[in-house]
Amino acid sequence: MERDPPTPTLITLERKSCEILGDDWTKALDRTLLDNLGKYRKYDGGSLRDLLRVLRNKVSLRSERSRGRSLTRFDSTTLQKHHYQDLPEPVRKNLGDLPGGFLSYFTARFPHLLLHVYDTVATHLADEAMFASTFKIPEEEG
Repeated sequence: MERDPPTPTLITLERKSCEILGDDWTKALDRTLLDNLGKYRKYDGGSLRDLLRVLRNKVSLRSERSRGRSLTRFDSTTLQKHHYQDLPEPVRKNLGDLPGGFLSYFTARFPHLLLHVYDTVATHLADEAMFASTFKIPEEEG
């Protein structure tokens, strides 16, 4: 249960969750992935945000700091490692290779997810610095 009231962005994101995910997105995933997910946290199968957390958590970059080490400078070979590479072989096989297989795995199960997330970001977050290059067309000089 959320302690704080949901933001307008989260409300928009979750508004069509049943239409996009069905009543429980966990029903669309294979058992090897579900078993792996359950080892780390509990996910709400009716929450679109939780499904996005799954996608993020399975391919997100983690730092050496998160494993108890402190680095003073960026070193791409030691600082970054995909959680995907830590998945058991059966899970990686079912998900497919990064990025295409992974994307196909989820878009085959939730074909409207990507466009819904894009629309939510465009509606609520287009002015955020991290999205500016996606949603703002630079004005021509001259």
